[in-house]
Amino acid sequence: MTIEWNISYDIGDVQINHQHRRLFVLANQVLRAKEKVELLDCVVRLFQYIEEHFAYEEALMQKANFPLLGEHVQSHQKLTTSLESLSGQDLDDATYKAAFETLFRSWALEHIPHEDAKLAEYLNYGDTRRADITTL
Repeated sequence: MTIEWNISYDIGDVQINHQHRRLFVLANQVLRAKEKVELLDCVVRLFQYIEEHFAYEEALMQKANFPLLGEHVQSHQKLTTSLESLSGQDLDDATYKAAFETLFRSWALEHIPHEDAKLAEYLNYGDTRRADITTL
């Protein structure tokens, strides 16, 4: 199981793109973990980084007076709640990784190219799915 970064996730903000890529790396570490201790460590590191990433995005939105900030924060809270709920499951349970992968893929496929793209459009990054980030 691997969740791959896709150019459609590029929202035009170099820092946010870097953070999203890091989230993919951490999510894949969760999926590849073999032992329960390793899995728990990977999950903790992912959760910590998600908190940092969401704080960064929300601060950027607030600074830019992004009109959809409230909705976006709710979306972040929903993902966090879903991850916390999933983490209540037994990490030894074989269904944990499958459920985690489904949740992360859903976030990657829905939140990044749709919700985060709204921020990119608001910040006038234009059509970010065709952007060459070297020109930003």
